[in-house]
Amino acid sequence: MENSGSERLDRIEHSIEALISTSASMFAQTDQHLARIAEMQAKHEERLNAQEQRLNDDEEAILDVEAEHRRLLTAQILTVDNLNKVTETLAKSAMQIAEIDAKLNALIAVVDDWIRRQPMQ
Repeated sequence: MENSGSERLDRIEHSIEALISTSASMFAQTDQHLARIAEMQAKHEERLNAQEQRLNDDEEAILDVEAEHRRLLTAQILTVDNLNKVTETLAKSAMQIAEIDAKLNALIAVVDDWIRRQPMQ
């Protein structure tokens, strides 16, 4: 009976050693997996930070474009206003030129008539 008890203890001891070996192996694998997960998480955070930076850069670029667009719209409005003023000035000038032209033609007619009435010498 002592032999069967000893065999039984040997089997229990082997089972415990196998469990300890398996547990140690599993803990080593778990540590490797955790290290790999930490590495992957660090890479993911690095990529995420890079994407956030690009997003911030893009947002700044969009704000710059929007500001430039507002400046261009303001310049366009001012240009249209100035063009309208120039058009008005040109219209007034055309009217004045027409008046001057009419007066000049009348003067030419008067001078021509006066010259024609002069006795020939």
